[in-house]
Amino acid sequence: MVVPPSDLREPEGTQPATTEKTEQPDPPSINIPIINFNVPLPTADTVVVAGYAAVSAVAVTTFAQPFFDTIKKKLQKLLLGRIEKWKKRKTKNKV
Repeated sequence: MVVPPSDLREPEGTQPATTEKTEQPDPPSINIPIINFNVPLPTADTVVVAGYAAVSAVAVTTFAQPFFDTIKKKLQKLLLGRIEKWKKRKTKNKV
């Protein structure tokens, strides 16, 4: 790893790059007249990302639900079988 020296300076005869500052427009908002309150609106890219996330979540859930139901049924049968065997062993030992 190369570490630059701490006393770096611009070469002579060069000028620093200037950046033009443009004013940012005010973010869009809605004024609620009864309580005189401004509610900021999300930007378009935020709405697109949220919409994409919602659609993909619903699609994945809808697609995966049958698989989860199948696994759940098999696990319930397995666990109920184990519990029944445990109950039988427990009552057998008491007699």
